[in-house]
Amino acid sequence: MTTGTQDRPASAAGTADRTPTGDGPRRRPARRMRPAVLISLIAGVLLFALSACALYLSGLLSSAKEASESGDQRSAVTSGQRFERLSPFERHKGPFAVGTAEAFDRNYDRARPALERALELTPVKDECAVRLNLAYVHEKEAEAFRDADDVESANTSFETARTLLTEAPEECRPEGGGQDQAMDEAEERVGTAQDEMNNPGGGDGDEEGSGQDGDAGGEDGSSEENGGEDGSDGETGGTGEEGDSGGGPAGETDGETGGDPRREELRERQQESQQRQDESNERRDSGGYSDKPW
Repeated sequence: MTTGTQDRPASAAGTADRTPTGDGPRRRPARRMRPAVLISLIAGVLLFALSACALYLSGLLSSAKEASESGDQRSAVTSGQRFERLSPFERHKGPFAVGTAEAFDRNYDRARPALERALELTPVKDECAVRLNLAYVHEKEAEAFRDADDVESANTSFETARTLLTEAPEECRPEGGGQDQAMDEAEERVGTAQDEMNNPGGGDGDEEGSGQDGDAGGEDGSSEENGGEDGSDGETGGTGEEGDSGGGPAGETDGETGGDPRREELRERQQESQQRQDESNERRDSGGYSDKPW
């Protein structure tokens, strides 16, 4: 009896320790990733993607600038267009790069809409750079109209260029700064070109009037000096039509003396204008970066 009683607990204990048949070893349940860790991983991936995107976009702008400076305007346009399509920020820089490169390449009909789009998107602090380049485009279009004898269209383009410059906000052109100086120089250049187009004579009317007054004075003087001895001589001298005529030299000398300084001034202005035009043509033909829109 004693032995049987002792075997039962032992047998029961042995049965309790034995692994159930067919169940195999027990596995611990897999640990689930904590929400905080998952969020951190997602944030890290997004941050990396944004950094890579920003680096790529910045590279596009750098490529556009370097290509334009080296004279490869087509590559500059391509980089600027890619930036404009992809970038959700600084949207004005894409069309600005495109318009500037097209202006370098003298494709003003394509440069103008790109720069107009840039002006609509740009913040106030960057407006002056866009306005300078857009005014440059209108100035070049005005010169083309002028050369084609379309004065009305040329005046419209000149006025548009001047308005773009004069209406620039003070925030982008602090007084005395480089941007302010560039705007002033552009205004002066556009104004001078328009004035020279509309007043090609530069005061010929005044000079002609002055010469007539001088001739008239010579006529009177000849009559008085001759005491009316020969009215026909005095009259001939007053016409000043030919230097060999009667008393003509006196009247002609008086008239020319009064007009010489003005004619010389006009001649100098015309020479300076021609020199500026020649220099501008040389820069355009060379294709160098010195002929830049701003």
